[in-house]
Amino acid sequence: MLTLNRPLTVADIDAIANRGEPVALPPAVLAALAERHQLSQAVAASQPVYGQTTGVGANKSTAVDPADGAHGLRLLRSHAVEAGPALPRPVVRAMLAVRLAQLAVPGAGLDPAVVEGLAAMLNQDALPTVRRFGGIGTADLGALAGVGLALVGERPTDPPLAQPLASLRASDALPLMSSSALTLGQVALSLARLDALAGASEVVFALVAAATQANPQHWSPAAVGAAATPAAEQVAARLVALLGEPGPDGPPPPRIQERYGLRAYLLTQAMVRHRQAELTDVVERLINTAQENPLFVPDAAAPGGGRAVHHAAFFHTQVAQALDAANLALAATVPLALGRLAHLNEPALTGLGVFLSEGPAGSSGLMIVEYLAAAAGAEMRASANPVAAGTAILSRGAEEDATFAPQGAYQLERSLEAWSVMLACELVAGVRLTRLARRAEALPPALAKVWPAIAHLDTVDGDHDLTPLLAAAGELWPQLAAV
Repeated sequence: MLTLNRPLTVADIDAIANRGEPVALPPAVLAALAERHQLSQAVAASQPVYGQTTGVGANKSTAVDPADGAHGLRLLRSHAVEAGPALPRPVVRAMLAVRLAQLAVPGAGLDPAVVEGLAAMLNQDALPTVRRFGGIGTADLGALAGVGLALVGERPTDPPLAQPLASLRASDALPLMSSSALTLGQVALSLARLDALAGASEVVFALVAAATQANPQHWSPAAVGAAATPAAEQVAARLVALLGEPGPDGPPPPRIQERYGLRAYLLTQAMVRHRQAELTDVVERLINTAQENPLFVPDAAAPGGGRAVHHAAFFHTQVAQALDAANLALAATVPLALGRLAHLNEPALTGLGVFLSEGPAGSSGLMIVEYLAAAAGAEMRASANPVAAGTAILSRGAEEDATFAPQGAYQLERSLEAWSVMLACELVAGVRLTRLARRAEALPPALAKVWPAIAHLDTVDGDHDLTPLLAAAGELWPQLAAV
C-alpha cells in the first residue's frame, strides 16, 4: 500500500502500474485538498478564473454564465478526443498514479471527491480506454478528459467503476485535465525499464570483456579521471565489481589498446546513466508538483482570501529536452555494440571460427545476428530524432508552440525495445565465445555466479535457429541488472 503523504518515485509508479500496488489518501491530505477547494470557490466568486468563469484556449476571454452547471461536462466532452490503438493497462495505471500524486499536492482547487475517484479507479483496476494519439506536450488533454468522463460514468471502464461520481463541475473539469500525466507515466515506466537494461548492459559487456581478455586499463581510475564524464565513476565501479581488480602480477593483456567497442564503452554507458539520472530527476519533480493552470494560492489581502495564478508551467519543454538527450545517449551506444559483435565474429581476434561458427566449412554461425543487431540499432537511431525542435500553432494562435514531449516518450519506448534486442544479440555471442574458448571456469567470481543463468543460451553445436535463444536472453535483464 502506497500512502500519498510523501513524494512518489519512478519505482513507485512502476509498482502501481505493473504490480498492482494499491494507494491510499490519508485524512490530512484530503483535509488540505478540501481547504484548497473552498478557497478556489471563493476566489472564482470574486475574480476571473480561466476555464471556470471563462472558456478555454481562444475562448479565454469569453465569460461563462455562473449558473451554467454543464460547463465542466462540456469541457470534458469536447476535449476527450483521441485516436489510434488502445494503450496497455500498465500505461493507463501509470497515468492515473501520476495524476493522483500531483492532485494530492494542494493547488488545483478541485473537489477532493475527484481525487478519491481516481484512487478508486486504481484500487479497483477499473480502467478507461486511452488511445495512442492526442498529446503534444502541453497537457494530455484528450486522455485526461476521457478519464473525467469515465469518473462520471459517461465512458465505460473495465471492469465497471463501482461508484461513479454524480457530476464534474467547471471547477473540477479543467484542473483534472491540466496535466501531462500520461506522458510522465509512460516515461516513468520507460525509466524503470531503462534501469534494468542499463544494469544488464554492464553485465553483458563484462562477460564480453572477460571472454576477449580485454585490457582493463580502459576503465581504470586513471581512465575515469581522464574521461571527466558524468557517471563514468559509477560505470567503472560496476565493471570492477563484475570483473575484479586487475592484479599487479597478472599476465599482460593480449592487446595494449582495444577497438572502440571495448575501449570506449565506459564513455557511452556513462552518458546513458547520466541521462537516465537527469530524466528521472525531471520526471519525479513533475510527478510531485501541483502544476494545474490556474493554481489557487492563499492570499489574505486578495478578494476571496486567495488568488488564481495563471501560468505556463504545463509547457513541458524540460521533459522533451531530457527525453531527446536520453534517446541520443542510447543511439550513441549503437556503433560500439555493433563493433563488439564484429569483433566477436572475427577469427583473427578470437582464434575461433568465422562468425563463431562450428561444423562444416561455410557454416554461418552468428553471422545473421549482426544483421539483426544492425536493424535494432537503426530503430534506436531513428528514435533519437529530436522532438524538442518541433512546433505547432493551435487554437487560433492562442497557443503558438508545443513541446511534443509525448512523441519523445514513445521514441524512448521504441529505443528501449530495440536496445533489448541488441543486448540479446551481444549476450548470446558472449556466451558462445565463452563456451567455445573454454573460459567459463576462468570467469571472475561475480560473472561465475551469473554463468549458470546464462549458459543455456548456447549449448548446441553447429548452425541452428537462434530465435528462441534471443527471446530467452530478453527475459534475463532484471536478473542480470540485480547482479
